[in-house]
Parts: sequence; structure tokens; C-alpha cells
Amino acid sequence: MLSVAPNSPVILCIDDGELSLNGRREALGRQGYRVLSAHNGVAALQMFGAIHIDLVISDNRLPDLAGIDILKEMKRLQPRVPIIMLSGLPAAPRNGNVADLFINKSASSEAFLAAVALLLGPTNSH
Repeated sequence: MLSVAPNSPVILCIDDGELSLNGRREALGRQGYRVLSAHNGVAALQMFGAIHIDLVISDNRLPDLAGIDILKEMKRLQPRVPIIMLSGLPAAPRNGNVADLFINKSASSEAFLAAVALLLGPTNSH
């Protein structure tokens, strides 16, 4: 089992796809990040309001709320928390995307992890 330092950045991953969520959680955990997960928008917003989060990674399509609506609410509550939007679409949605970065789900693990490190910055990365 990996050891994660108590001061490691906390990442909230939101996705209703269990395999995708588990893969992301595992990849991020191997990098030393603390990872929380939510399978829907309501659970994600509850966690976001109750726990210190350093980065949000969200699927664009969720069963209960639109990804964009969740991200807008998160940015309203905590505008400085960076957000990555994931989608199977080739480009970011044009209808008010507020994510700091858009990543296609087919991106390599290396590109995904580099994007996470970039948004966390040198002061927040492990």
C-alpha cells in the first residue's frame, strides 16, 4: 500500500463510471495525492462544501447534474480551486465551460498527470 503524506494535495474526482474513477484514483494515488471520489454531482457538491479540496477533476456528463452546472457552482463557492473537465468530446463544451483545463478522456496517463501537476503548481504538488 502506498503511503500518502498528510499534507499531500487533495483531489476530488467526479465520475459515474466506476472503471474510469478507479483508474484515475489509482494513478493519482501512485503520485502521492489524496483522492476523494464522487459518483454524482450532489455528492460532489456536498464534499466540496465540507472538505478542503485542492483540485477538482470532473466528467462532463453525470447522471444527476450537468458537469458544467456543478463546476459553475464550485467556482462560485471557491473560485481559486482549479478544475479539470474530462470528456469524451474532442473539444471543451461551448456553453459556459468554467473549467481551468479541458482534457479528452483518451489523453495519455502522462498527459493527464502532467495537467494535474500543472494546475496544482509547485507549491501544492508533492
